[in-house]
Amino acid sequence: MSGKKSRFQKNAVLTLLMVNAVFFLLLLVAGEVALRVMGKSVGNAPLEGHPVLHHVHPANYHFQAYDPKGEYGGFSIYYDAEGNRYSGRSPASPVEAPLRIALLGDSFVEANQVPWDSCFAGLLEKELAGRAVVKNYGVASYSPVLSYLQWKERVAAFQPHLVWFLLYNNDPRDDRMYLEDALKDESGVANALPGPERWWLRLLRRSYLARFLKKTYTAWRIQREMEPVQLDEQAKILNGQYEENYGVVPETAEYLKRLQQEVERQGGRFLLSAVPSRFNHFFDVEDDSTAFAQVWRRWAEENGVPFLDLVEPFKSAKQQSGRRLFFDHDIHFNSEGHAVVAQTFLKHLPQILGEAPVEKALGKPVRFHPAAPAENTKENPRGSEEKQR
Repeated sequence: MSGKKSRFQKNAVLTLLMVNAVFFLLLLVAGEVALRVMGKSVGNAPLEGHPVLHHVHPANYHFQAYDPKGEYGGFSIYYDAEGNRYSGRSPASPVEAPLRIALLGDSFVEANQVPWDSCFAGLLEKELAGRAVVKNYGVASYSPVLSYLQWKERVAAFQPHLVWFLLYNNDPRDDRMYLEDALKDESGVANALPGPERWWLRLLRRSYLARFLKKTYTAWRIQREMEPVQLDEQAKILNGQYEENYGVVPETAEYLKRLQQEVERQGGRFLLSAVPSRFNHFFDVEDDSTAFAQVWRRWAEENGVPFLDLVEPFKSAKQQSGRRLFFDHDIHFNSEGHAVVAQTFLKHLPQILGEAPVEKALGKPVRFHPAAPAENTKENPRGSEEKQR
């Protein structure tokens, strides 16, 4: 009798477990369907492994941006068939415009922190509509080594007239790290950097529910630990972040020159810029001659690399408006920072093009009218004296 009772109890437990499992599965399916119906395709910086470029954006992919710290979000990010960020609208055909511009670099170029119409790629696309095709090849954590490989793998086929590379202060560190694992040709030049291939991550990324749960947990954890803006001028630390400055690293200099040579060999023009010091921007440091951007500006001048300075335009813009051009916690440009970058580029575009035939094809002077920061970026870039101290 006790044996039958024991078997009955076991069967009851198994039945209960199966019912709970089915119920839980139905809840997951219902959650996935509900999020898809509501269009809640959230994301932050989706990347996939690549056999040559180490990592790339997923192709034909879109999501709603969010910041775990709550400084921006709520707008859509679109990647095209090549994994490049774009407006989500039908792009102009490269053969329909006289000028083709390729923007290369890391997350500062990718600009997932602001809506497309507020990032400098989107602003340039708008202002040069009908006269130029602007393609944003920026990918988070790219450096000159990966951008050199990206040129060979993808950008060269676009045949850009102008390639603009934006350098950031952690690029030299990344270059050295990437070169340690890169496959090289007989002359020692990198020709591939195989990245990690995680099939399960690709699967999870297609799930709206998995992304929503990740966002909820990450935001909860970071918001709990986040503190107000903290500035330590003596230690040169901003919000616990020490601003890297490796100076002119040979590996980075080498691949910038290689990239320039490849572009010019194809008949295009190469332009270099560097992200201004965020620390100096917050503290209004006057003497920034040793800052990363200034060090690379001098290197460019000494090595025949066309350079577009962003340091002085950033200083001038902040002095005039009293607003910071970077987020308080996130390291990237806010909408006003992107506006200054675009405005600076457009102001110098005739000089950049020089006597190139495409200059005449532009037809009319390029003028720029900065748009007001989008409301859904959740930005508060105004740099009052209270917040700066």
